[in-house]
Amino acid sequence: MSSYPGSKINQLLQAWPAGTVAVATWLEKRGVYQQLVHEYEKTSWLRRVGQGAYAKAGDKVEWTGGLYALQEHLKLPVHVGGKTALQMQGYAHFLPLGKTRRYLCSRFLT
Repeated sequence: MSSYPGSKINQLLQAWPAGTVAVATWLEKRGVYQQLVHEYEKTSWLRRVGQGAYAKAGDKVEWTGGLYALQEHLKLPVHVGGKTALQMQGYAHFLPLGKTRRYLCSRFLT
């Protein structure tokens, strides 16, 4: 595999924000089609994290990285809501103690 500065994998890795998920359509817009994605998986540049969803090898991806892909790559109207939104705004000290849950909302909900 080529690793000079202008190679496709280097361009991809530079455009890909750390800690986020990339979806197949976003990769295709950058000229990385399924066959090349498969090659990048075999050579450990990428790892599959779901159907049509990938992370950079060695990159720690949390739920916010997945949310980024939903919002930015797939343009879905999903945002953080409920207790999670309050916690992210610094109001966690008003929330009850216990197991942390994440809440996502869609503008399509009525």
